[in-house]
Amino acid sequence: MPRKQEFELEIDATPEEVWEAIATGEGLRRWFVEDARVTPGVGGSIRVSWGGDDAGESAIEVWEPGRRLRLADAPFMGGDLVQEWTLETRGGRTVLRFVHSNFPDSDDWDGIYDSMNRGWELFLATLRHSLERHPGEPRRTVYVNAKLDDGDVDAWERLTRPDGVVGSLAGDVLVSRPRTALLAVAPDLDDGLVALSHEGASVWCVVSAYGDARGRLDALEAPVRADVEGLPAQRN
Repeated sequence: MPRKQEFELEIDATPEEVWEAIATGEGLRRWFVEDARVTPGVGGSIRVSWGGDDAGESAIEVWEPGRRLRLADAPFMGGDLVQEWTLETRGGRTVLRFVHSNFPDSDDWDGIYDSMNRGWELFLATLRHSLERHPGEPRRTVYVNAKLDDGDVDAWERLTRPDGVVGSLAGDVLVSRPRTALLAVAPDLDDGLVALSHEGASVWCVVSAYGDARGRLDALEAPVRADVEGLPAQRN
């Protein structure tokens, strides 16, 4: 039987503001991806990219602005995944429900299922932070991905150590999965964000800054890259 992932979060924003965040290119760039292109309406599409060949495209099956968005993801490994976004108001806030469904219930999909579930937790928390703390502000990111030696159990501790570049950026924690996922506010970037994900032999880090704080990433990019990309060389 196919599996699904379900999330619900309340956001201190209007349905129109949340809709813009999930259904426009500019909105998606503020919390999700490096680039996004939207052809609106049923029969249109949403194409997203994290840079290079890391991109995806989904067909729009339902388009009800401010209420409901349904996307059919491009076929992947024999799976036809579906995204369902619904919005409603509750006590002056917007309730966003997101369901990612139709995951095959097979062993070769277990890793993908877990990875996407963890990823959505980080992304949706970033969405809420963007809308509540930086409404309408453009975002700039430093994105670093590195491959680690197999079995490098110390990578997480090295990345999050207080005297390291990445660890020193982290303030209040928004998402924490021990040794696998972290999302924290970055006070030195005027409530920007630092995100980490560690899966198997791969680790990625995203540092986000909004508005006027974006210029501060120039000085951070090189040391953040050195901190993350230097991990394999730090093996004892």
